[in-house]
Amino acid sequence: MALFCSLLARLWFLQVRDSTTDVQINSETVRTVRTDSPRGQILDRSGAVVLAGNRLVWIVVADPTLRAADQKSALRKTLVPKIAALLGEAPAKVTHDLDSRRNGPLETVVLAEDVSPSVRTTLAERGRDYPHIALQAISERSYPFQLDFAPQVLGYTGPVTKEDLLRHPDLGRNDTIGRSGIEGVYDSQLRGTPSLVDVNVNPAGVVVGPPVHRVAGKPGHNVQLTIDSSIQKSVQQSLYAGILVARSENDEDLSKYTVKYRAPAGSAVVLDATNGDVVAMASYPTYDNSANLGANYDQLASASLHYPLINRATSGLYAPGSTFKLITAQAAIETGTRGIYTTINDNGVYIANSRDKQRFASPGGGAGTVDLQSALTRSSDVYFYGIGDALWQRWNANDLAAGYAIQNVARAFGFGAKTKVDVDEARGVVPDAKWRADFVHAQAKAGIEPYKSHEAAYKGWQPGDNILLGVGQGDLLVTPLQLADAYAAFANGGTVWRPRLVSKVIDPRDGSAREVAPQVLGKATIPADVRNAMLAGFHGVVTDSKGTAAQAFQGFPFSQYNVNGKTGTAQVGVNKKNCVRVTAGVANFDKCIGDTSWFVGMFGGSDPQHPKYVVVVNVEQGGRGGRIAAPIARQIIEKVMRITPLTPITQVATGGVHP
Repeated sequence: MALFCSLLARLWFLQVRDSTTDVQINSETVRTVRTDSPRGQILDRSGAVVLAGNRLVWIVVADPTLRAADQKSALRKTLVPKIAALLGEAPAKVTHDLDSRRNGPLETVVLAEDVSPSVRTTLAERGRDYPHIALQAISERSYPFQLDFAPQVLGYTGPVTKEDLLRHPDLGRNDTIGRSGIEGVYDSQLRGTPSLVDVNVNPAGVVVGPPVHRVAGKPGHNVQLTIDSSIQKSVQQSLYAGILVARSENDEDLSKYTVKYRAPAGSAVVLDATNGDVVAMASYPTYDNSANLGANYDQLASASLHYPLINRATSGLYAPGSTFKLITAQAAIETGTRGIYTTINDNGVYIANSRDKQRFASPGGGAGTVDLQSALTRSSDVYFYGIGDALWQRWNANDLAAGYAIQNVARAFGFGAKTKVDVDEARGVVPDAKWRADFVHAQAKAGIEPYKSHEAAYKGWQPGDNILLGVGQGDLLVTPLQLADAYAAFANGGTVWRPRLVSKVIDPRDGSAREVAPQVLGKATIPADVRNAMLAGFHGVVTDSKGTAAQAFQGFPFSQYNVNGKTGTAQVGVNKKNCVRVTAGVANFDKCIGDTSWFVGMFGGSDPQHPKYVVVVNVEQGGRGGRIAAPIARQIIEKVMRITPLTPITQVATGGVHP
């Protein structure tokens, strides 16, 4: 009886309990294999030009069986040297790839990408000689339009990292993710949905039987930009040509010596003032979109190449110089500090209305008798120094509304805040008393000289701070895109648009599209009489014989095309890294070349009072705005308006006082 009971118990164990265990084991051997779907395309504003697409690439992969095999097995010992010889790699490299922990147990291992036709032919004809090795066709990002086309705008892609997997659980270890620009911001739409296949595997990790479940993938959505590909290409060419011209010219501040402008970098933006569309956005230096950024990242992110990964149009911070007089002029009128037709005598020097009677000189000398219109045309610093000083006096008397008029108008036009454009950008700085005090304290706390030694002696917001702000200097920092957006608001009558880079997101399967509508960020109030006087002043910049860009626009067909402009030359603070050694006879001295060259143009459209487009050009360490930035902008305007022949970019003599 005891033996019979034992046999019965054993029979139950084998037939009932083991069957339950088998079910558990089988359920644990179902694995999911994922395969990326093609990434969506990035298109220009027409939708017909592919700026970032995909190309078919052949790769060599090893299946999980070879990966799971022991390094000392006959399979590995026989196959690895043959594969290495075929691919032109060292056997150790192939072994390393097979054993990489990056690959999951059921994933194929990529051994070579974009292989040559000879490798493909060998594997196709002699596949039996290479068991567990296969060719696969995959899609890889390509840039068919132009290799260095707006790379800072389009951005780049790269393999996912451990941090990416933690932030995005839906990603696979072998996925590609957008890293910057449009590729980064619209990554979730561009990336699409991978295909998923559930398979059974045995305890050795080998697939058993056919797939048990399939989920089809979906290709990524296409993203249509507002950028006009032909204008973008032209803007990049003009910017680069102008920078080369600047580098070939002697610094006019050192006319006795042979010192060239360094002009290491610059940017250009073309905006549609009617809706905020970014028609073109260029940043120099640039880089090849298709380059292996993983292998070259450290070099591209270094100072030796002047940081080409930075989009200077959106993330470059600069003092705007005289282009900021747009803001100071309106602050003066709003507060009653100056009337539209009030004149002052600009003798080239302004003496502050304070105890220390600090002197502020105009680099170009005096402009004579000027009112609002002529002060803009000739870029009279003394006129705007006085406005900054008068408003500081109001601030000092506790009239903060008037005392902060420049700051308030600047913020109404979008300065000091991000424009919310679809790529990385800087906020900028609109300084006031609180900002200045916080800045000095932070610098002193960090042990940075001279603030560390002088914090106790800091006297607060001084007349000079507001006087320099009035001419776009001091602590004021803006991005070229912010400046373009502000002038676009002036051009259209006061609407501050969010700069728009993307117009549509399109599903390639059925062509359905999600529109990205223009967005209003705010409204700036501009009285009609003030606007008319200022617009006349900006028109005089390019047409009046005393205008600061008149020489750059000499011969332009103004009877057919409406153009207005403003030059700017922003003196940058001394930085030893920006200094060059100058030999003058037997003496040596350091020349710190730092002037940022600016030009803003408003042009086009059927209504001369409301120009359709705004162009902003800046060149770092490029000298006066009227000499180099203005000729670049003129050629861009000609290209946008289809004026031929194009005017060659050359440095020109400048008029005005502070071009």
